[in-house]
Amino acid sequence: MANSFAYLLIFGFAASSYAVLIYQLVKNQYQPSFFSRLVWFAQTIISLITVVLSDGSPSAILLASVFVAGNIPVAILSYYKGSREFNSVEKISTVMLVLTVIAWLSLDSAFIGLAGSLLTHFIGGLPTIWRVIKNPKKERAVHWYFLLAAALVSLMASDGYSLKAALLPLYFTLFDMLIVGLSLRPSKK
Repeated sequence: MANSFAYLLIFGFAASSYAVLIYQLVKNQYQPSFFSRLVWFAQTIISLITVVLSDGSPSAILLASVFVAGNIPVAILSYYKGSREFNSVEKISTVMLVLTVIAWLSLDSAFIGLAGSLLTHFIGGLPTIWRVIKNPKKERAVHWYFLLAAALVSLMASDGYSLKAALLPLYFTLFDMLIVGLSLRPSKK
């Protein structure tokens, strides 16, 4: 019963995060690069597949599944509402994603695929981290709160699983905690 409640919380928090992003996109409050969102969508698909293949915890699989489902409308809306920037971060992320798939398939290691997809996510997130470092109020952090809550519950529900099985929720707990922490700092005047 406790796991069912944890799964409900993971789904609810993660879905709420994507609902906030979709709302912000529709209201022109968030205008990401379409190419960045496309790379992140591909990254979430690779993460889901590799989490399943590397015996991820059920809560990690659920979290990865919601990431895929949530990124579908965000990527579609980014096509219409986002920019068409394809700068160095998008180029590096795309190359990293391709190298990740090559390494995963050639070494037959889903764990390497998962680690590579998370590294790709981190590289793709560097502009957000930099923006929040420069000005904490620049980032609309509400969706990050929901993602942090979902990742944290997923990590706690992964108790008893190996680090390898809980890598995805651990990574997202740390990444989202970083963004939330940076966005809560007082801005310099």
